[in-house]
Amino acid sequence: TETHQEVIEEKFLSPRDVIASSIEEQLKTFGRPAAMLKKAERVVLVHRLHERGLFGMRGAADQIASILGVSRAAIYNYLNSKEPSSRKRPKA
Repeated sequence: TETHQEVIEEKFLSPRDVIASSIEEQLKTFGRPAAMLKKAERVVLVHRLHERGLFGMRGAADQIASILGVSRAAIYNYLNSKEPSSRKRPKA
């Protein structure tokens, strides 16, 4: 094997950090902070986070609700509602 001059650092994120960074990444696509999102945009955001598997993490719904400034019940209502068709991404 060869030795490498550059140091490779591994960074492991906590589930809270993963959730926060995923939300931040998605908010960039909307171009505004969470507090300024319309309900339809929050629904799309929650569906995207669900697609990425974030709701499998303990406490995800509470943390997402806190960041979006809504209740945990609202998050589950968003998950149970259909994504607005104007914001749906085309199927690959």
